[in-house]
Amino acid sequence: AVYITTFAYRKPAVAHGYLMRDAKFFKTVALMHLSRRLLPLVELPSDIPGVLLAATGFSITILATVRLGMVRTYFGSELDFVKPEWINGFPYGTIPHPMIVGQLIAYSSILTWFWDKLTTETVALIGAHMSCYVTHMVQEMLTSSY
Repeated sequence: AVYITTFAYRKPAVAHGYLMRDAKFFKTVALMHLSRRLLPLVELPSDIPGVLLAATGFSITILATVRLGMVRTYFGSELDFVKPEWINGFPYGTIPHPMIVGQLIAYSSILTWFWDKLTTETVALIGAHMSCYVTHMVQEMLTSSY
């Protein structure tokens, strides 16, 4: 929700440092919460493929973050904190919206591989995360100039 509202309401000026801090904090809390729910379900070695699929999605997101840098990752260009710059290195130019698609791959992999082990609450949590990512991706597609 932090991403969606910041992207939608860019005026008045956004305190970019606070945005980056808050987004990192809430992402960390969300991943810790999800890890607490998922890690007890993993049975090695039989779940290695599911873990690798999820790790692939998260890795795409991490690589996209590295390519953009932290300031651009948190709307630095969109909020006029840095000059817009086209990024070509993988995963950009290969995967559309790689940060979001990476997360969707990771969460889809978790849902698919661990479906029989997941509680209704965990499915709802992952579904809510995926819905927010899709909402923001559509928001970017409809309103971004990049």
